Amino acid sequence: MKLGVFTPVFVNRSLDQVVAKLRSLSGISAIEFATGGWPGRDHVEVDALLASPHKLDDFGSQIRDAGLTISALSCHGNPMHPNRATAREHDEAFRKSVKLAEKLNVPVVVTFSGCPGDSDEAKCPNWIVAPWPPEFLETLEWQWDKKVLPYWKEAASFAADHGIKVAIEPHPGFVVYNVETALRNVWDVNAGWVDELIGHESPIRRSEGARYTKSIFMANLKRTIDNITISADLSKLYYTGQHGVCAPGAAEDIALYTTLAVREMSKKAARRRR
Repeated sequence: MKLGVFTPVFVNRSLDQVVAKLRSLSGISAIEFATGGWPGRDHVEVDALLASPHKLDDFGSQIRDAGLTISALSCHGNPMHPNRATAREHDEAFRKSVKLAEKLNVPVVVTFSGCPGDSDEAKCPNWIVAPWPPEFLETLEWQWDKKVLPYWKEAASFAADHGIKVAIEPHPGFVVYNVETALRNVWDVNAGWVDELIGHESPIRRSEGARYTKSIFMANLKRTIDNITISADLSKLYYTGQHGVCAPGAAEDIALYTTLAVREMSKKAARRRR
């Protein structure tokens, strides 16, 4: 693990001063550069680096010579902001950050998920965190189906074409702000699996806090597995042996794994009694 610093904390210092400061800090070996969006880009001339291989080499050498690695480029913004100028600016910052990350051999670009408005005519983002009254849920589904997932399907593909991973930072005010919404930020994910894993809409859920306890994990996991549908034709698979007789070695395997499971459960039960 490496310990690093995000450059906006040094907004009033030049790049040379930032590098010198980080070299003086024991244990700091990485740096995350802001390259647009709300964090700005005070220490990185993004357009100049993209346009000039010479400047790009000088920039990379300065960081390497200081004994530092660039952990990520960050351009936190809202590329689906109802204000088209803001959305266009933040989307452009994201795409330039991806291109620059590729040239610098930086593996990750960090940003926010964004948050659209409640309609195509909206002027401000609408952060919905409650499913009721019903129009809230309808609007939330519209946001994900018409804005969030289409945008990120294309944007993630763009990043992948450049060999870059996108890290979405969960944050209040945006559609991805906790574990549940982070899991939903996957194209074509089965929302039912998410609900089962975290305890939402589960008959075993008895209170708001119950879903955070370990006691429901195994039950939720089983229910999730039961809901999984595999898109594969298994009709050609069949057993040619004698009906009602286990395959060779099955009995021994079952006995072994049963013994191991009992042993582990006994250990956990003993720990709970302490």
